[in-house]
Amino acid sequence: MKYTSVASNNVADADGAVCGRATVGLAALHMFLDNPIFGVGPGLSQAYMIEYSKEGYREIDTERRAHNMYIEELADTGIVGFLMFMSIILYTLTSMMRLRKRYRETHPDMAFLTAGYLLGLFGYLLTAVFLHLSYVRYFWVLIALCGAAIHIFQQQIKQETELAEAEADAEKVRLTAQSRELIYR
Repeated sequence: MKYTSVASNNVADADGAVCGRATVGLAALHMFLDNPIFGVGPGLSQAYMIEYSKEGYREIDTERRAHNMYIEELADTGIVGFLMFMSIILYTLTSMMRLRKRYRETHPDMAFLTAGYLLGLFGYLLTAVFLHLSYVRYFWVLIALCGAAIHIFQQQIKQETELAEAEADAEKVRLTAQSRELIYR
């Protein structure tokens, strides 16, 4: 069996699945280019897939998804929705990386938990290049778990900081009391 790339000159020899994925990817990209600001509407790229697939490698006769979370999100929500979506991901990733770095020395168990969440999120984001949001509930559960961990860990940092400040204040009071006692003796 001979395998041919879709990028080669002979598209007719390419595997049907490859042609189909390339077609829906191109169709979603054309949807985004035609509607760059707000897209075609959340979840509506499937409805436009048949119409836009005529510009691809083969005609699609059923409503299909883009098989790429990023391109599908661009087609559905445009640059505005895509930037909002990516800002959620970026905030989550940067917060988790900061927490992991902070806890690496003092609380290795929390650092390992944070690293596990980060690996799960990176894994999902990597596979999203080849898959659409058909497993979207797992993505949002992972984002929610990361968000809960961020909140809990930040609360712990706040408590540790307040405790350290209270101990420092108590030490100042003790030293002030000792110095007054020495002065009045």
